[in-house]
Parts: sequence; structure tokens; C-alpha cells
Amino acid sequence: FILGRTATRALGTRPTDVPSPASTDTSAAVSPLALEALNTSLSALPCCTATDIFFCVAERAFRATGGAGGPISVAVVDPGSGADARTRVRFASSEALRRLASEGQNAAMVLMARGQMSVAGELEAVQRLGEELAPHAAALHPLLADVAF
Repeated sequence: FILGRTATRALGTRPTDVPSPASTDTSAAVSPLALEALNTSLSALPCCTATDIFFCVAERAFRATGGAGGPISVAVVDPGSGADARTRVRFASSEALRRLASEGQNAAMVLMARGQMSVAGELEAVQRLGEELAPHAAALHPLLADVAF
């Protein structure tokens, strides 16, 4: 994910602009085995910076965390649990997330303009994570699809 600070701020994104999903059942359609496979792959990719990103995809909520120099992991969480995350991202659908993952910054601006994506908090954290994962995107994309993002 690559987000330009100017693009998101120009759209007026503030922490209060990221609505919570309506449903509290975040485990529906999330395969535990697929999530484990994703985390196994992510564990081989040390993150250069500390990561704490809460993200919602449709009605499902996740949190990506990792320490500087340590692995990143993704967990299914309650939609109301992201208030303390340094960064919050909301995708209206899994298609919006897949488009961002495959097209990068150009897709981010379009998705935000159409209300299909919103970002609050440390925008730079999302950009750094995207830059770190970009070289591994081809291997991670099938795993993301299996998790049912």
C-alpha cells in the first residue's frame, strides 16, 4: 500500500472519518488455516519499523502488528477494538483492498475519492508497510485472497 500524505489530507481524512463496521461477527468467512499461512509467510519478512494498523474490510476487522526488526502478524479482532491503534484503515469491500494491493498509490487516491477507503492516524505507517511488503506482493496476494479479505 502506498499512500501519499498530500492526497489523503486533501480529502479531509481525520480519525473520526473512519466508521466502524456494523457487524460484530468478524470471524465469518475468515479461514483460520489461511490466516495462519499468511502469518507464517509474514513471519519470514522482518519489518523495519514498528507496525500497529487496525483495518476493516467490509464487516471484518483485523490488526497488523509487529515490532521494529521483528515479524508482522495479522489477527482477527473485534471491530470496536481499534480505537487505540496508531493507524486505522477502512475498506468498503474486499475488492477495494485487492485493488489497492495490486495498483498502489493511484488506486488509493481513486478509492478514497469514491469513499471506498478511508485512513486515519499515522498515514506514514501505511506507506512504510506498503513499501516494505511491495517486493513480496506476488507471494502474498494469493494468501490474502485465501484469508477472504
